[in-house]
Amino acid sequence: MESPDQIFDKLNAYTSKFYSALDDFSNSYINYKLYPGYSENENIYANNKAILESLQADVFVATNDVQRNIDTLNSLITDLNAKIATEKTKNTTLKSQLSQLMSSSNGADSLIGESSELYKMQWLSNVTLFIGICLILITLFKVFSKPTVPLQNAV
Repeated sequence: MESPDQIFDKLNAYTSKFYSALDDFSNSYINYKLYPGYSENENIYANNKAILESLQADVFVATNDVQRNIDTLNSLITDLNAKIATEKTKNTTLKSQLSQLMSSSNGADSLIGESSELYKMQWLSNVTLFIGICLILITLFKVFSKPTVPLQNAV
């Protein structure tokens, strides 16, 4: 694939050749029509016509090169667009996964905080329950462990 500068230089060269060849062709055409029997004018006319046709063929080849380059670039752009579309879908899925991970990590932090609060409350309730049971046992022990009055002295 030729660069645009190379193609542009070719077309400028063809343009400069075209105008000089066109001047030569117009003069030789006039001489060819004015003096139809003169073979040198016929040869000059044929030469100038061949030069113009050669330039026309060169311009046609350059035009085909440009069209081929355009087609190649279009196929590359189509491929890149397809790749970009797949990458966009990957990006959206990765973004959603990232947001889920971020929200779940925040959720995990809040669950850890709630769990530690529940643990502290359960620990406090267990300690309170233990102290209450100890107090009840001590009270029951004191109530039922009072010495009873001996029955012998009472009669």
